[in-house]
Amino acid sequence: MLSSSSLLPYACLPKNIKSMHKVMDLNRIVKSLEPVVVKTNYQRNMDVYARENAKIRRVLRGAAVPTSEISVANNDELNAMFDRTRVETLNAIVVQRFWKRYALRQQWKLRARQAWLVRRIQCLARGVMTRRLVAAW
Repeated sequence: MLSSSSLLPYACLPKNIKSMHKVMDLNRIVKSLEPVVVKTNYQRNMDVYARENAKIRRVLRGAAVPTSEISVANNDELNAMFDRTRVETLNAIVVQRFWKRYALRQQWKLRARQAWLVRRIQCLARGVMTRRLVAAW
């Protein structure tokens, strides 16, 4: 991957103008060969979040924030990201609530089945013991 540091260094620059134009053309070609980064909505939203965090860090270090940078309350991208996060959190809570209810219901069904089986085993055992007692009597 090529980067801006891969451009031709100043030490090797030619002295005349024609050669200088060739170097500029070469630099333009090198820049055009760099891969184009396409950002997703998530990455763009996170860039907004990173910019806002950078502003907060600057303020915490004691730097004054210019009034043109105070945009937290009116930033549509940041508000959209917070709304999406809120909706996703609420949806996750709904899914978790239904899963917990299902798991609890399954647990109670298992306990009820076990209780029924215990009673059934006790009935069978009493029947066997009664028949042996009557036969021995």
